[in-house]
Amino acid sequence: MLIKNVKNIDIEDEFIRVKKDDSVFEIAKNLKDIRKERSCETESEDLICIPILAAYVIEDGKPIGVIYEEDIINKVIIKGNDAKVLKAKDIMKPPICCSIHEEVRDAINRIIDNGLLTLAVCDGDQLVSVISVFDAIFLNEQLNHI
Repeated sequence: MLIKNVKNIDIEDEFIRVKKDDSVFEIAKNLKDIRKERSCETESEDLICIPILAAYVIEDGKPIGVIYEEDIINKVIIKGNDAKVLKAKDIMKPPICCSIHEEVRDAINRIIDNGLLTLAVCDGDQLVSVISVFDAIFLNEQLNHI
């Protein structure tokens, strides 16, 4: 079945929701704990590991920021800042969003053109889901076979 609009994509959660006043330490710990829960260190070849790529800072359902591991490394660890003192709002970047009505090809191009790991999918200003670069690769492959 051809998926035309972003709202029709069946997306795995590859992100976590955080608040702007959560400490960077709490966010990093949460990312680590979820990664451990989803560990792919198993004998099963059928297991598909779904990584957590981003922490979306949410206020009243609206994405107001995004934090990637690279942000924690560059803005906290390398600079020698205290992760227990810094808050999400101190290191977050503005999220790049698309509408649930946007065509899949346009969303994929937005991910590629902006070099994104994730693209927030919103219904109005409310975060509905996130499309990852991995989703984009899979979807692009499907679109190219049409």
